[in-house]
Amino acid sequence: MAAGAVGTVTAELPPPLGRLLYHNCLRSVPPAIANLQALAHLDLSRNQLSSLPACLCLLPLRVLNASNNRLAQLPPNLGALRTLRQLDVGCNRLRALPPGLGQLRALRDLNVRRNQLAALPEELSELPLVRLDFSCNRVVAIPRCFRRLRHLQILLADNNPLQFPPAQVRGGPGDPPRPPKSGAWGHFGGHGGNLGCPPSLNPPFGTVSVHG
Repeated sequence: MAAGAVGTVTAELPPPLGRLLYHNCLRSVPPAIANLQALAHLDLSRNQLSSLPACLCLLPLRVLNASNNRLAQLPPNLGALRTLRQLDVGCNRLRALPPGLGQLRALRDLNVRRNQLAALPEELSELPLVRLDFSCNRVVAIPRCFRRLRHLQILLADNNPLQFPPAQVRGGPGDPPRPPKSGAWGHFGGHGGNLGCPPSLNPPFGTVSVHG
């Protein structure tokens, strides 16, 4: 089906078929998708999208996958997706995340891997995240307020130029990183290898797994 034809047909699709937009060479999402008022799972991955329409945030989505596109930014009204539990925008061209992400109070799984992010918004600390993947970005520091992520079980942070921990935590030149305390965050993988999390960031939840 041609990319132009998909936009005409989308509004006529019953909600389950809305997932078939995956890998269709789409360059844009038609505004008519807002008519799919029962759509809960939308897979737009592996297309050629440079943006997402604001009307997308009016849907009762629980899962949104827009990975492997050309997104340079996310809709400013993204926080309107109050029922969203899983968001995957990995493998795009994002340089920043909108503060509106902090309004996604149902979000459990956030994947922003392989973008161009230099920082993470502090608003993420207000979410009930269980899994957070920001691997393969340009993040140099993890906000200290992230210790409030009490539900977090999996943190993927490898291949970022993280500056943690400070020298007094790492030890002297050539010394291996100190293992995290029981109940502390796991290791953050930076360009120089695995780095232990500084004690000031040790949150009160269980161990977080970080895969390199």
